[in-house]
Amino acid sequence: MQFRLLFIIAAITLSTISPAQNRNEHSIFVDKQGVMRWSDTGAEASLFGTNYTAPFAYAYRALKRKNIDIHQAIDRDVYHMALLGLTAFRLHIWDVEIADSIGNICDNEHLELLDYLIYKVEERDIAVMLTAQTNFGNGYPERNIDTGAYSYRYDKCDIHSNEQAIAAQERYLAQLMQHVNRYNGIAYGKDHNIAGFEINNEPCHNGNPDKTRQYIERMHNAMRSAGCIRPIFYNVSHNAEHRQAYYQTPVEGTTYQWYPSGLVSNYTRRGNFLPAFDSYDIPFDTLTNFDSKARIIYEFDPADLKSSYQYPAVVRAFREAGFQWMTQFAYDPTDIAESNTEYQTHYMNLAYTPSKAISLAIAALVATEAERGKRVNDYPADTIFGSATVSYTRDLALYNSPEQFIYTNSHDVAPTAPKSLRRVAGVGSSPVVQYDGTGAYFLEYVDKGVWRLEVMPDAIAVADAYAKPSPDRQVVETVWSRRSMTIDLPDLGSDFSVATITEGSADVVCHNKTIDIRPGVYLLRNKKNKADNYTAASAFGNREIGEFVAPKEHEPTLRIIHSPQKVAPKGEELIVNCIVVGRVDSLLLRPDWVSFWRDDNPYVKFEPTAAFIYQAAIPADWLHGDNFGYYITAYTDDRKLTMPQCEPTDPLDWNSRATETYHIALCADDQPVMLIANAANDSDIELYSLPTWEGAWSKAERRMPLERDALQCRFEPRSGNRNYIVRKFVGDIVTSLKKKANNAKAIEVFIDGYSGLDSINVSVVTKFGITYTARIALTTDTKVINVSFDQMHQSPTALIPVAYPDFLPHYFSTPTQLPLSPCDIEFIELSTGEISNAAHLNLVGVLMK
Repeated sequence: MQFRLLFIIAAITLSTISPAQNRNEHSIFVDKQGVMRWSDTGAEASLFGTNYTAPFAYAYRALKRKNIDIHQAIDRDVYHMALLGLTAFRLHIWDVEIADSIGNICDNEHLELLDYLIYKVEERDIAVMLTAQTNFGNGYPERNIDTGAYSYRYDKCDIHSNEQAIAAQERYLAQLMQHVNRYNGIAYGKDHNIAGFEINNEPCHNGNPDKTRQYIERMHNAMRSAGCIRPIFYNVSHNAEHRQAYYQTPVEGTTYQWYPSGLVSNYTRRGNFLPAFDSYDIPFDTLTNFDSKARIIYEFDPADLKSSYQYPAVVRAFREAGFQWMTQFAYDPTDIAESNTEYQTHYMNLAYTPSKAISLAIAALVATEAERGKRVNDYPADTIFGSATVSYTRDLALYNSPEQFIYTNSHDVAPTAPKSLRRVAGVGSSPVVQYDGTGAYFLEYVDKGVWRLEVMPDAIAVADAYAKPSPDRQVVETVWSRRSMTIDLPDLGSDFSVATITEGSADVVCHNKTIDIRPGVYLLRNKKNKADNYTAASAFGNREIGEFVAPKEHEPTLRIIHSPQKVAPKGEELIVNCIVVGRVDSLLLRPDWVSFWRDDNPYVKFEPTAAFIYQAAIPADWLHGDNFGYYITAYTDDRKLTMPQCEPTDPLDWNSRATETYHIALCADDQPVMLIANAANDSDIELYSLPTWEGAWSKAERRMPLERDALQCRFEPRSGNRNYIVRKFVGDIVTSLKKKANNAKAIEVFIDGYSGLDSINVSVVTKFGITYTARIALTTDTKVINVSFDQMHQSPTALIPVAYPDFLPHYFSTPTQLPLSPCDIEFIELSTGEISNAAHLNLVGVLMK
């Protein structure tokens, strides 16, 4: 009772000052042509943002376990959304946490937090899309917690057809529409800042499509009868056989998702996905009433990618397909983001994934700039569009307009109009900002000769963020450092003043455009501008000048992060890099033959070359034989740390237990390049099936000592034809042996048995995402397949892993003919082509010669 009374008082107090009350005329409606428009101007809407789930499910529980005030966590994360310039927020409500067994709304902490989140998003002028119910449990990635709610009483695929379940949903939706937000005093169904409601999240319909139509109409009527005046949407990317029924209902809009790189790979994916982002083709766009419904993307993400080039390219494709609302899934709450446990396959947070977050900011600008329904170009010509550029090879997204200069990584592209700039944001260095940190920064025009600078802490990846998660497994470390920044803005001049806004920091001295800066917020002033009328509380768009949110400063744990090259040229000096987090006095590399009992133990010293990066040169005369093994040891005043074993001793100590070493295979000039040396033991080999995943698996086949092991790849199509693909990313090997690769003439594949196949495709995929293939006949005694690069021709690129939804294309083709250069190869692929019969192939190895 006391909990409820406090919120009633809050509602009475806060509703009198609600910003939403003053924005009632600025809302979204859908016209008769299915276009989302602003009610006050009639202009088309195009909104971009993210999903965020702190009031519910795992995020709620994880924040509670860390004793985080979830209201304050919401404040922090919504600030970052505003800083990035996002204009849209979407949440699928976990009905199991705010409803009872018959659909009554429960006024509990989850609902209060939802009220608060909506209110705080409104304060930042970010529009809201609510999916009213998920109809599944609240556990992921943990076990479900049965709350007794109606969605726990019915199967996901029965809940839309069972009469009792439908009645519960009608009751729930009506009460949700009538629920008055205690923070803004407005019922959900009448809140003009809510752009619309999706009835449910990814429904599962079976049976008679007419029953589906009736279900949607009943849900729609329940919401309208309860006073809902906002647009209502329904998911049409699921349940293909029911699609015409969807378009026979009175809903104003339709919803889609896109996961173009699949989901839950359990590791960071590599390769160029720009061909996969080329277009969002909707094969059912001829259905009756298709064009009378607005189109939104409720969820999307190029999952398992740590790169930053992708988001503007994806949004370009969305706008070409006519989408007006696009929300990424999902923004990780800052307070639990260091471990990426909420959604393993997704990772987005300004503090912990700064380049990806800046890419999101660029995508928000592309959403407003790109014209709805207009095709730009086909890949590879579509990497420059409007003010945006995307580049896989540079891992760069860049937005370069007269007023905005935003980039995800270091580059040397000059701004279009330096004197007109009003916003600069990025990670790394550019012609405007030279910065040796790894966090994001924002420079924003305040007044003539006055700029606001916000600098985030450094972010360093310390583990694969997409591997199996755990709250005890940190994947990114943030570090507060003092770093050099040079700012070249005509409006500031070369000798500007710097005033600290963030509490507890000292003012900074500028010398020839260069300052030493720590994370925080600063006001930069041209010396000619004497204005001093800005404070931390001064309004600044949808923020205040002095606002700043970042993970707390702390002493980082000493870590040495190093991944050795898989292969290197024999007898040539080799440059190696490692990342060091935490304080280190010296860092040494020693070959694996060093010993306490020797007097001539050699070493090379690592030297710092950039923020957190140390580099050493391994002498050429160490690199002989077939392999080179080595240790890396860090020294501080009071400790030693030897990698890769994390051994707290020196390899030369008599009591050292450092037995594990890093290893690099060595390749002589007269040797071929081994792309797959031993398929049975190669954990990087992947197996796929197109058009959908079905009937493929592999296992290692161990042989007698004198025979080579093989990887048994088995294919069993269960329905229709399937193309089975065995592939491996080899771009790191090819790059390490670039001189040899550049002179290579052929691919050689070693097999040991097959069945059900009379031929096989041997393909390579380059860093440009283009595939080259030769179809090779098999005979009963085929053991070696030799394919010269001259035999290969440009062919469709398989878009794998399979995207969601599965109606999207499975292959990409371009009329642009590009020559094959062996040093550009990133993947080796072996594929069956379309087969309907069971088959198998025993793969031993692949080399390039």
